[in-house]
Amino acid sequence: MNLIKKVAVGLMAAALMVSAAACHPKDETAMTIGNVKITSAFYMCALMQADGEGRSKVDEANSSAGDSAETSSSAVDYYSQKVDDTDFTAWVKNRAEEICKEYAAYETRFEEAGLTLDEETQTMIDTYCDMYWNQYGLSLSYGDNGVGFETYKKYFSSQYKADKYFMSIYGPEGTNPVPEEEIKTFFLENYAAAQTLTKSYTTADSSGNSTTMTDEEKTALKEKFEGYAQRLREGESFETIYVEQNSSPLTATEGGAKDPYISILGSEDSGSSSDHFAEVKGMAVGEVKVLEDESSGLTLLVCKNIEDDVYYYENLKDQVLYSLKMEEMKQSITEFGNSLSLDKNNFAIDRFKPNKIKYPNAAA
Repeated sequence: MNLIKKVAVGLMAAALMVSAAACHPKDETAMTIGNVKITSAFYMCALMQADGEGRSKVDEANSSAGDSAETSSSAVDYYSQKVDDTDFTAWVKNRAEEICKEYAAYETRFEEAGLTLDEETQTMIDTYCDMYWNQYGLSLSYGDNGVGFETYKKYFSSQYKADKYFMSIYGPEGTNPVPEEEIKTFFLENYAAAQTLTKSYTTADSSGNSTTMTDEEKTALKEKFEGYAQRLREGESFETIYVEQNSSPLTATEGGAKDPYISILGSEDSGSSSDHFAEVKGMAVGEVKVLEDESSGLTLLVCKNIEDDVYYYENLKDQVLYSLKMEEMKQSITEFGNSLSLDKNNFAIDRFKPNKIKYPNAAA
């Protein structure tokens, strides 16, 4: 998934979670950063995103600590928690201000570079925004916060501008393009290809009730997969094995990868870490293995040469570019945003309380 799609999905998920009753003067300015005015409604968008990020950090910390009592977000009193040793509410407000500074920095750099969003990109933005707003209920969640459609679209569009500015610097035609050789080297070091077949030890019925295999059933499944592996080593096609396990074959899509059974696995540095990357990276092309994750199930892998299909490299070039240069870009944008003058309307800002944000079907 590329950066634009990740950001789009993240914004949609954050908005679906939250709604807060708040009425503010239309187009009230919450802060001015450089020459960029941040309206109260736009600030609320940033506050919502910051609150979601803070909650995710608390959930991750509780999960890492093995706190079973705090595994359900509905059971967590987030506003009594700390994030990075900072009180939750203060962290959320600080983060919201950072988001606004990032926005102002990208807006300023975008304009300075003389960039515009082309018609195709604008059409994509309009389509996604209309879909999320009307079909996914964002008109309700944002509307309850005093955020209108145009402000929502402006907030959403900012990520496309950030992406275009990034490419104007590091892309093939950018002012500081990353050499093709560097991109290719990172790609080959941090991605691997394998035909994959998986089977979970847990199944769910149509009602969502889950059932875990018995030890005997797990043993039988292991024997079955080892049998598949041996047949593959003897020259049987992967498609035959796949159809035997799943009843129907996969088909290649036009313009897509040649082999629909191949999965691309990334390293931790790739931005899309895969559980079995290291294992596959250490395998010889054509080598077959059956791997077990005792908590989830079995995975049958056939190592393939990722260079056999140029589709993978072409499809992942932008993601590689982000992996190589996004931290550098973030640092540059943060420094620039912090250097811009900041005029805060505290009367407007203080009317937005993170602890007033309400999450559907859960206590705030």
